[in-house]
Amino acid sequence: MLPVGHPYNPYSFPIQLRYRYADSLEMYKNEAHARQYRVMAGLEGTHFGWDWNSAIGTMANTSDAEGRGAKHAKNYLAAVLSGEYKFGQVNSDELLKRMFPTNSFNGKSKQTFIDLRASRELMQLPGGPMQVAVGAEYRRDSFDSWVSENIANAELVGYGSINVTGGRNMYAAYTELSAPVIKDLELSGALRMDKVGKTDANVVPKFSARYQLHPSLMVRGTVSQGFRAPNAAETGKVALSAFQNRIQDPKRCATATQLYNELLKGTAVDKADAIRARDAGCSASAAVDIAGNPDLDPEKSKSVNGGVVWQPTQDLSMSLDYYRIERRNEIGTLDVDQILAMEDSKPGLVNRLAVTDDDRNLSQRVFELSGKRIEHTTGPMSAISMSYQNLNRTKVSGLDFELNHQINLGSYGKFRNTVRANYQLDYRSWDTVENDFTENLAGLYGNPRYTVRATSNWNSGPWKAGGAMTYRPGTQLISNKYDENNTAEGCEARDIPADYCRIKKDVVFDANFGYTGIKDLGIYVNVDNVFNRQSVVNVRTTGLPLRGRVLRLSAEYKFW
Repeated sequence: MLPVGHPYNPYSFPIQLRYRYADSLEMYKNEAHARQYRVMAGLEGTHFGWDWNSAIGTMANTSDAEGRGAKHAKNYLAAVLSGEYKFGQVNSDELLKRMFPTNSFNGKSKQTFIDLRASRELMQLPGGPMQVAVGAEYRRDSFDSWVSENIANAELVGYGSINVTGGRNMYAAYTELSAPVIKDLELSGALRMDKVGKTDANVVPKFSARYQLHPSLMVRGTVSQGFRAPNAAETGKVALSAFQNRIQDPKRCATATQLYNELLKGTAVDKADAIRARDAGCSASAAVDIAGNPDLDPEKSKSVNGGVVWQPTQDLSMSLDYYRIERRNEIGTLDVDQILAMEDSKPGLVNRLAVTDDDRNLSQRVFELSGKRIEHTTGPMSAISMSYQNLNRTKVSGLDFELNHQINLGSYGKFRNTVRANYQLDYRSWDTVENDFTENLAGLYGNPRYTVRATSNWNSGPWKAGGAMTYRPGTQLISNKYDENNTAEGCEARDIPADYCRIKKDVVFDANFGYTGIKDLGIYVNVDNVFNRQSVVNVRTTGLPLRGRVLRLSAEYKFW
């Protein structure tokens, strides 16, 4: 806001400043560097009936991204309000560097490993040889990520911070058995033990079977368990901070809406202020701090899937599989809406400022217009505190379909066509408020009921060409039953047209071409979004929905 009396404010009231700073291209310069290496040595052989191989190695990478463009909150404000920065005139590099200083994001990781694997035949069965495989491995991971001091100290506007330091030792041993018990029936089983960091050792089994009912028809199924240990970014020394926008504050939104409605009845300036008054409670921003948790348990899962594969001809095959997966101990953080709902019962999660002068000024203006006393009793949020927890569970089931078809054109080459589709029957996450699974979320925001992708590729000698179509159906705008902000009523209250109160269907076409007729050389062309379809409108995102058509040219040469 430019205050009254500022050289660039000719009015008798504060005005908003909107200005594109284009003093120097250096203000928006960004550079990124990445360096990596990998060293590995291996041995293999056959002894005592076992085929074995072993490897030892290490790999590491470092990266840094340095840039400018973000405002230094204190220096920028001081330069603008004091008049030191001259709009539309030449400003010194020293001033611009104070207002828009250099910032950086940096990271490095390293992994060292050694493994040993072996396999052999155990005995002959009616369907073929029974085979067994065993293995063991050790890995050491380390990870560091940090930002420049001005980001870590929250001196730059709109930049979150990340500082993570962690490492872990991982041990694993596993075995697998494959048994073709009869000609058309094969059974297999596997067992894996993992010990990661401070977590207890975990053993997960897997069993699968496949039966050839007919030369053209096969049935298959798998039952298994899964395991994921928390990573260094979740358990290490973690300090993450970011800004969350468009938060509906339950302690301020109702009052903000009343102020908005009354200000709309005033002058043009009052109507402009109405938007600010509403957003101060119904579309607020706050810093979100996330801390690591060294006491996290591993995530675990159980899954079942089964289906059929039908190949009526050599050039045509289809498969249909049902799957059901349940995960528990999922690592995550509470949603902002959930934290705000428990603000009074769990003090310390939400930090607030006192009622601001702007709040009081807007309330006073409403009193002058209407004679009504509409005042905030709670100040705006300044920060929301979170930590990683084992708080989620997910239960999902659905169907996977795949069709593969080949057309032989003789001297004109071959077409290979594929259609893959997924249909979600059920998708439920964990409701930490009610301590139970949520309602079925399939078809809601972020969880389309189904997706379809079709590809067609032609090959003839050195020539290649292909295309792909990806289809995503529309979804509702709400993400769960607590999401009152994106219901039909919530959209109407925020002046969002009903046509935009949902995510519409999306269809994208891609194409690719290639030529390998020159020895050791390949030339490739890819066109993403051939018809230049614009992204579907999503009022829940803050960035511009840009997609555009993308052309990529590449060449690959093999030296040996």
